[in-house]
Amino acid sequence: MLKRLQIQNLRILENINIHPSPGMNIIFGTNGSGKTSLLESIYVIFHGKSFRHREVVPLIKQGSDNFRIMVSFCSRGNLSHDLGMQRTKDNLMIRLDGKSSIRRSEILCLLPVTWISSNPQLLLTSGPGVRRNFIDSGLFHVEHQYLTEMKKYYRALDQRNAALKLSLDTVNSWDSALHKSALEIDLWRSEYIAKLTEYVSYYMNLWSQPVALNIQYKRGWSLDADLLHILKKSLEYDKKVKYTTHGIHRADVCIQSENMSTGKLLSRGQLKMLACAFYFAQTKLIKEIRETSTVLLFDELSAELDSKNCEHLLSTLNDLYNQSFITALDEKDICQIVQPESVFHVEQGEVNC
Repeated sequence: MLKRLQIQNLRILENINIHPSPGMNIIFGTNGSGKTSLLESIYVIFHGKSFRHREVVPLIKQGSDNFRIMVSFCSRGNLSHDLGMQRTKDNLMIRLDGKSSIRRSEILCLLPVTWISSNPQLLLTSGPGVRRNFIDSGLFHVEHQYLTEMKKYYRALDQRNAALKLSLDTVNSWDSALHKSALEIDLWRSEYIAKLTEYVSYYMNLWSQPVALNIQYKRGWSLDADLLHILKKSLEYDKKVKYTTHGIHRADVCIQSENMSTGKLLSRGQLKMLACAFYFAQTKLIKEIRETSTVLLFDELSAELDSKNCEHLLSTLNDLYNQSFITALDEKDICQIVQPESVFHVEQGEVNC
């Protein structure tokens, strides 16, 4: 849970110093006022990248040499931490509790921070990579060895792809490493998605959303075949296209309703509720397994939703997240439904309580 947030020279935000409350924090203001940038700063200091793009240099306020973000927060067990980040055009400095050379995974383990954009439907309508990243971000928090095994897999994959591009005879020497890591990752993903599906259905039923869902995990190669055999069988084709065509890096989660893609069948509002059910289900799993506090960043929650569905989301997230930051054009969009702990008004890069 964040206790203090300081921001200097990030996008339109020049000098911000606020003390968020536990529970729900509402941030309202007109488009371009800087409210999404405030959420972005929280995401950046914990994830090391923006939710808009991987590069953080573009976040430096025009005319400035650097941006700074500093947060004081509590992790599991109510342990207090201080985290600071400074980014110039050439250098990045991060300090956690007075120590530098901190791995990003160490920071992420302390406090899971979930970002839901103003268009969460992209989780359902975009390509497989978006859903893989979503699943991987959840498994990182619930399975301690997942990140290690993923690094092994992608190290072997990079080597195999490099050999394919150069048509080297060493291509198959990486197959065993790929196969071993893929089996572990596939097992974790299968079990995780099965649990996730249960909670997605739970939330959709809780919100009285009449959507018949069919959620299927596609692992990246045929269910009735061994990956090691497939890698050898597809070698000539892989040499032709110069990349590995089978494996967990090709996995996807197929989400259908009435045998059709949800993106083709459901309305924008229904898609948003379904996407939120996935995000909330993931947080519920993380909290159950890790027993850790969680923070939610939700941009324009009320967009494209009627008051009843807004009420469903606000009620659920208030119970699920230890702390949330929700943006809106007008505070009435939220405050007429629930009573938040704190309300912040953002105008031309300045924040007022």
